[in-house]
Amino acid sequence: MAESLKARSKRLWDGFKLTVEKWLAVQAAQYNKCAICGQSEKPHRKTGKLRRLATDHNWVSGEFRGLLDRRCNTLLGRLERGGRSGKPWTLDELKSVVAYLENPPARSILGYIHIGYPGSVSTKAHRKRLKREAKAQKAAENFFD
Repeated sequence: MAESLKARSKRLWDGFKLTVEKWLAVQAAQYNKCAICGQSEKPHRKTGKLRRLATDHNWVSGEFRGLLDRRCNTLLGRLERGGRSGKPWTLDELKSVVAYLENPPARSILGYIHIGYPGSVSTKAHRKRLKREAKAQKAAENFFD
């Protein structure tokens, strides 16, 4: 069941001191897309109902910053609240993360891009993959002997 205008108005005011009209103005200015990734609203994977963009705000100051999709809002919240450590990431640290991803030190140290295994390497599935590869390698060696 859709949220009534009265309930939505109360929720926005109680949570953000924001009117529905101001929220809709920001939504229109952002072309109904996430301010970070640019994705449009997406349907809920179970119900198929279109999910409204999240109302993002600074937890310290209370500043309303814009509208984000669930994925970006969750990521930003984790960055700002620091997860288990409780220590939020600083802007300088985040800039360092971006610089690291754009130019990983191993590339310049090795002189090439080394490709290993994709995904998590600490799982049962990865250990099975290694066993299969070792078995295939041994079979190939025996074939040529």
